[in-house]
Order: sequence, then C-alpha cells, then structure tokens
Amino acid sequence: MLTVTGCGGSDKSASSTSSSTTKVEPANITIWTPFVDPELITFKKVVKDFETKNPGIHVKVIGGTNDDKIVAAIRGGNAPDVAQSFTSDNTGVFCPSGAWIDLKSYMQNDGVKDSIFPEAPRDYSKFEGKRCALPMLADAYGLYYNKTLLAKAGY
Repeated sequence: MLTVTGCGGSDKSASSTSSSTTKVEPANITIWTPFVDPELITFKKVVKDFETKNPGIHVKVIGGTNDDKIVAAIRGGNAPDVAQSFTSDNTGVFCPSGAWIDLKSYMQNDGVKDSIFPEAPRDYSKFEGKRCALPMLADAYGLYYNKTLLAKAGY
C-alpha cells in the first residue's frame, strides 16, 4: 500500500488546481516516488498527461526513492513538494511531526471528498483525524489454498 503526501518543506507548489476552464498559476512541482521501470515509465506518462491538461505546471518526477531518503530530505530542509511512500505505517510518525501538511483545506478547495477512497486506505492515511496523506493504491490481500492438496496432506 502507498500513500501520497504533501511535504511541508517547499513553497513551490501551485496556488490553485486546474480544469479545462480554470486558470492556474505557473508552478514547478517535484514528486518523489518509489517506482522504478517499468512502473516509473507509466507514472511519467500520467504526469505528462497532467502537464498537458494544466499548462504552466511542470512536474519533475524522481523515481527510486524510499522513506529513508524522504526523512533525510525533510530533516535537511530539502523536502520534495510531494512524496509517495510504499509504507503506510509511517503516517502516525510523520503526521504529528509536521513533516506532512494537513491536506483538508486543499481537498475542500478542490471539492475532493474523503468518501471517494475505500475505508481502509482512507483510515491508514490520516492520523488523529488529520488528513495528512492520500491513498495512492489499495491492494486486496487474500489467502488461497488448494483444498485437494490439503486433504491429501491430512488437513
């Protein structure tokens, strides 16, 4: 599972969002992601589509990052504008530290409701009611077994 967070270390992000009728301020945004090829190639294509639909916004994608790199950047005052993490259990550490900003007002301004996310990722990406991360993916896990093989083994 992943979360996407807005880090509190930069003032380079856009002042508004875009649609086909909304004027946006030019912005340069950096996003760090754990993805590497081939997923990184696909992710960059999605970002290119976003840039096409939002002229003036340029997104620099840095792949192959991890939580250790994110923490080091935050501590060094060099945090990216957006960071993706494959680790959902850090939400309780980063939210109260101020390393991740509260996204509630941004979501309200853009009309994004928490209810669009399934309950489990919605819950693990906030801390004490503070929306400091957004779910990126939600995986379904299951245990599958071969009943015939288990019966032959005496189970």
